Amino acid sequence: QYHQWAPLPVPGFKGVYTPKSFSAAGVARGMLPWNPRLPLVLAALALVIILTGGWVRIADAGESCPDWPACFGGYHFDVPPEEQQAWWTDHPGEADRRWLDDPDFAYTTDQIFSEWLHRLLVGLIALPLLWSHFAVWQRRAALPGATEAHLHATALLVMQAATGAITVGFDNAPWSVALLLLLALAFVTALARVALLA
Repeated sequence: QYHQWAPLPVPGFKGVYTPKSFSAAGVARGMLPWNPRLPLVLAALALVIILTGGWVRIADAGESCPDWPACFGGYHFDVPPEEQQAWWTDHPGEADRRWLDDPDFAYTTDQIFSEWLHRLLVGLIALPLLWSHFAVWQRRAALPGATEAHLHATALLVMQAATGAITVGFDNAPWSVALLLLLALAFVTALARVALLA
């Protein structure tokens, strides 16, 4: 249910604000449209990203895209074994340790797809998150708590992207994977706080 809102002295609007009326007034005043349910949708998408991250670990595909943000120098998941091996030959510093032990080793398309999908979802969540961030910022006078929580959520997404790159660089070291999961859970919590405070 909607929270009760005290009247706010905003030019062009008279009455008691609810999330619905506030959003409508925001559009009238040139603000970005925003629905207080959006943070919950983003939190649900973030949980899907965490689940795909688990799929990556179960599939033993954490190093199936050896570079970042690209994957074997491209942005697709169908990378034939010979192309993988050629890439490792050209980039010995990022060569897979299993390929070093077995020159015939290569990841399957399914393994690469799991990591590719995980990265794609992280990219997809960024645009609606930024939209929500700026929309809430425009309403910061009426939503101070939600604005602060959204700043935390946006900062956590940036930190996750940076940590993802570090994780790839350190060949999915356990400490980096654990840090990435911790940041992801904090990100979901921050989005839930935005929804509660809105």
